[in-house]
Amino acid sequence: MKAYLERGRKLLKESKEGVNPFDKYRPEVPNGIHLQPGNADFDHYEQEGVKELFKTGFVLIAGGLGERLGYSGIKVGLPVCTIEPDYCYLKYYANYVKACQDRALPYVKD
Repeated sequence: MKAYLERGRKLLKESKEGVNPFDKYRPEVPNGIHLQPGNADFDHYEQEGVKELFKTGFVLIAGGLGERLGYSGIKVGLPVCTIEPDYCYLKYYANYVKACQDRALPYVKD
């Protein structure tokens, strides 16, 4: 905690003095390749990504009630009316995580 406070005080002091800790950094666009579904590179990299899915963790940040949205329950309980009756966002997220798990299962190493 002491180190955290000291670092915070240092940063605030430097900020007041006009020191920018990010001055030495320059934004740049990384090099890469453009992938399109259906081409060989896309298929290859998708397959490599699927192999890593079993290492993935999912976190759902539940932001409270949906009153501002005109809903009296929790936000993840909001219905996704276009899919089926009683289908809520929480079910949507759970199905997505399950689909990822099913897709990654063949690559899980014992």
